[in-house]
Parts: sequence; structure tokens; C-alpha cells
Amino acid sequence: MISKLKRGFIFRKERVSIPFPQAFKMVRRYITGKLLEQLVATAFISVYLLAFQIIVLGMTPKDSAGLALGMGCVVVGLSAFIEGLLLGVMPVGEKCGLRLPQAVPLPVLLVFSIFVGMMATVAEPSVGVLRILGAHVNVWEAPLLFTLLNARTSGLVAAISLGMGTAVLAGVLRYYYRLSLKPFLFVLIPGLLAVSVAAFFNPAVAPMISLAWDAGSVATGPVTVPLIMSLGLGISRTIGGKDNGMSGFGVVTLASAAPVMGVLIYALMLSPQIPLSAGKAEFFAPEKKEVVTGLFADRVEMLRYVYQNLEADEAHLFLGDEFSAEEEEELSRVQSEEPGKRFIPAMLTNLKVAAQAIVTLTLFLFIVLLILNKGKVFGIDEILLGVVLSVIGMAFFSLGIDRGLSKLGDELGRYLPTTYRAVPAYDRQIVIPDFDEEYVETAVRSDGKTEKVFLFDENGAARFLPFVPGQYNRDEAVYTHIPNRGPIFGGIVGGYIAILVFAFFMGIAATMAEPALNALAIAVEEVSVGTFKKSSLIRSVAAGVGVGMSVGMTKIIYDVPIVYYLVPGYLLLLVLSALSSEDFVAIAWDSAGVTTGPITVPLVISLGLGIGGEVGVVEGFGVIAIVSVFPILFVLVAGITLTLRRRAAVKDNA
Repeated sequence: MISKLKRGFIFRKERVSIPFPQAFKMVRRYITGKLLEQLVATAFISVYLLAFQIIVLGMTPKDSAGLALGMGCVVVGLSAFIEGLLLGVMPVGEKCGLRLPQAVPLPVLLVFSIFVGMMATVAEPSVGVLRILGAHVNVWEAPLLFTLLNARTSGLVAAISLGMGTAVLAGVLRYYYRLSLKPFLFVLIPGLLAVSVAAFFNPAVAPMISLAWDAGSVATGPVTVPLIMSLGLGISRTIGGKDNGMSGFGVVTLASAAPVMGVLIYALMLSPQIPLSAGKAEFFAPEKKEVVTGLFADRVEMLRYVYQNLEADEAHLFLGDEFSAEEEEELSRVQSEEPGKRFIPAMLTNLKVAAQAIVTLTLFLFIVLLILNKGKVFGIDEILLGVVLSVIGMAFFSLGIDRGLSKLGDELGRYLPTTYRAVPAYDRQIVIPDFDEEYVETAVRSDGKTEKVFLFDENGAARFLPFVPGQYNRDEAVYTHIPNRGPIFGGIVGGYIAILVFAFFMGIAATMAEPALNALAIAVEEVSVGTFKKSSLIRSVAAGVGVGMSVGMTKIIYDVPIVYYLVPGYLLLLVLSALSSEDFVAIAWDSAGVTTGPITVPLVISLGLGIGGEVGVVEGFGVIAIVSVFPILFVLVAGITLTLRRRAAVKDNA
């Protein structure tokens, strides 16, 4: 194919003519292959969760059609998003990474790195998950956390982006001067632990610690990591020198840690403006209306939240005055909408957000490349197609997370406590109209205690149901019977063991479904010349994630402050890092980042929030942060063991 350059753009002089039927078949096979690739990765973990919920817990999903639609959006969205990145966004980023170190001085390169890190974070699909999951937090229990996840999500994303920009800056300096990763770890990790401990003693900021550490994993995904690594690769090739191939590792670690510091500092700065947690009645006292309203994006959001979470008389007492006709109309419209009818507005909103993130990033990279190449940029059509696919894919993915993955994780999380205690099964509730309290009788149980019951005819079979006064609406004469489910495994010991086993295999299943881990394992085996086998790394990381998931579940179930896990865990990692070689340190710390992909993150976070909501904890974040400790631990131990064996073998040969 002959190409001609005109005004910096490519116009093809000769094109291959393919009949439409043949072209259609080629495109169809290509699209089908990409969809199947993401379907396998998504179905692997989804089928495991659904099977556990249906077979073990005996619970069927509430909205099977909505769940299937959401999962379909995830598959389509992730396929289009990744293909768009590979086609349009990544090539521009890689060319900038190769050309910039040759064309500009170091200060300019550092400024560019900061901007790339910040804009790439905004384009990460997992970052949008935080906004979706913000509705799971009760405002009166964690006002600062609720505000950052709802009204001030842009500030939270900015804090994560600034941390990522700082991390890219540090990574470029490390590449440029060929610095060891260890000094960065020995400064950054103790600093993070110190700030986390300080935040732990601040009652307003304490619920933010788990979210801050989770944000580090959320920020490293299919956009940021390839861009940063391509930039580092370009620097390494430009400055030359001796390189064993391991210099490319370690960048994901910096990109995961720096956003944690950004979120913690932002939360500490914002905390004086946010009220402290309190009981629901105290928090929604009429005199606090102005302060509470400031925690929401707008007045309509506040009104909607109040009417959804307070009784009618409590809501009217808190609001006091009448609101405008426009606000009342908007509130009535939103409350009366069926979930299925909000598909198109939600899709349009997601398209707008995705376009702002992807187009801004690509346009910045394109302008830089245009300047570097003196107005000559090849493949404009492919870049445009890649941007369009990325925008559409990110929009579908965000919608699928909202309708599918997050609901699946949250629902399963709320059912998990049935393994060790009785939990209300709302999906099996029975609504009994025309109920009269005269039907209620007093029954004596086998232990001698009395209980209010009534006789109910269900499909021709009579049985006694317990009478709970709080479930009886006297004004409408309607009684709602909500049966209990559990304990399935007989009590606390058996139930907790079942949850830990479930979490362990979920971690392994999620790890095996992450394509980034396989790519890392192949790269490690190649650069280590077979010393560190691909299978060894995958086994170590999978086992670490499985153990980390089990340990993370204990944080939610027992409501243990996350600093009790992070401080001893990371101090142990620093000790092992000091004893390990530079190569294994970089591989181990990067292995934690590749296991938190766009599928794993929303599932694990929503699962933790679901369990937290059922057992009554203030926040259910932190599982991802705890999980990240154990792959590093397992790989470091494997590296030390391998090094000792290698030394013993050399000694024997000598």
C-alpha cells in the first residue's frame, strides 16, 4: 500500500477493494473474537459468584434480567474500550514516550509526565466506580466519606489524579537516573503509614483511610499503566546504558501508592468543613438543615436522599419549609421513574463523562506528538476510530458496572452473613392485605418463652407465621412477612469458615481472570531468562490474592480498623524488601497492581460494601487494600527462596 503525506495527514493512494460480504465476515469474526475474550474473563468470576449464591446460600438474584443486561454492557464496553485504547490512545502515548526524551530537556519531560498521569487517571474506567458506589454510605455515619463519594467526587478524582501525576514524575526520575526502587519504598510507605495513623485518630477522617488505600488500586488500570510504562521505556532507550530488562518494573508500585497520599491529605484538609457523625435523628435535626444540605451535590439530591432514608414525619420536620415547584416536580419525576426507563439518560451521562476524559487525554498527547513531529502525524483515521471506541466502551462499561457487577457484588455481600446468622430474606417476603390484629395469638415455644403468631394459608397449606409489630401497617391494614434465612452452617464458627473459604477461591478466580497478570508473568520469565518461571509467579500471586481476600473479609465482619492490617503488613514487606534483590522487589510490588483490574475492583468493593451494610459497619472499603499486601508478600518469599536455592546450587557446583 502506497501512502502520501499531505499537511501532516495520511491519504492512501491505493486501497485494496474487498467485497462487502467478505469484509462483513472478517469484521464479524474479529468482533466476535474480542467479545468472547472479555466474556470468558467476566464469566469466570461471575459464574462462580452466582453459583455460590444460588447453590450454597439458596438465594436467587432479585433482578435477573437487569443483571444480565448489566453484564452484557460490561462485556461489550470492556471489549470496545480496550480495543480503542490499543488502536488510538496507546500508539500516541508510546510515540510520545519515545520521542519526548530525545527532543526536550528533563524539566519539560517532568511537567509532561505530571499532566499525563493526571489525565490518564481521569480516563480510568475503575475511577468512575467510586461515584457509582457512593450511594452505599450513610451520610450520618460517615459524612466526610459520603461527601467525597457524592457531592465532591470531582475533588476526590482530582486528589487521586494529582497523586498519580506525582507518581509518574517520580517514575520518570527513577528511569532517567536509573535509581533503585527500594529508596522510594523506604520513604513513601512509612510516610503513608504515618499519615494513615494520624488520620485514624481524627474521627472525621478515620472512615476515609480504607477508601484512600483502595483508591491506589483503582487508579492503576488499562490506561495509566501502559502509558507510564511506555514513557519509561522511551526514557530507558534514550539514555542508554546497561539494562538487564528489569528497569521497567516497579512503576506500578509508585502509581498505586502516591494516590493514597493524595486522598488522605485532601480528606485531612476538608475535614474541618464537614460535621462529625451522629445518630440519624440527631444528624437530621432541623437546625442542621443548612449544614447537611452542603454535603449534597444540590438541593434536589438532598431532598431525594431525605425522603428515601427518613420517615415522612421526620422528613417534614427536618425540611420545615416548602420547596419550590421545580424541585418538587424533579423529585416526583425521579421517584416515579422505573429503573429500565433511566437507561438512555444514564447512557448519555456516561458518554459525556467518557468523552471528557478520553478526548482530553488523547488531544493532549496528539498535540504534543504533532509538535514533536513538526506537524506530521500518521494514522489519523485509526486514532479517531480508537477514541470513538474508547468513549463508547467506557460509557457501556460504567453503565454495566452500575446495572450488573456492583449489584451482583452488593447482593451477594448482603447474603453472605446468612452463613452464620439469621438474615431477613427480602426477596421472599409475603404481603398480606386486609390483615387484622385479631388474627394474632400467643404461642408458647419449647424453651418456655411466648411468641406472637398467626395462622396463614399458603397455597392450601396452613402454617404459623411470627407477628412483628414493625411490619404491620395499621393505616392500610397490610402486614408484610419477611422470613429469615440462616444460619446455613449452624453458627459463627462454621459460617465464618464458609465465608473465608468462599473469599479465598474468589480471589484465585478473580486473579486467573486478569489478563494483566499473565502478561506480567510472561515478561518476568523473559527478562529473568527463565529463572523466575511464569507458572511460579502466577501461583504465588493467586495464592496471595486468595489469602488476602480471606483476611479482608475479617476486616469487614469484625469491623476492625484497617490500620491494624496495614501497619504490620507493610512493615513486614519493607523488611523482606530489604533482604531481597532489586529485581524481585520490583516484580513483587508490581504484582499487587496487576491483580486489581476493571473487573476485580468493582466486584470486590461492592461485595465489601454489601457485607458492611448487612452487618452494620460504617464503611465496607479496604478489602482491595488488604488484598494488595499478600501478593507482594508471597512473591517476595518466593524470590528469597529462589535466591537461596540458586546460591546453594552454585556452592554445590563449586
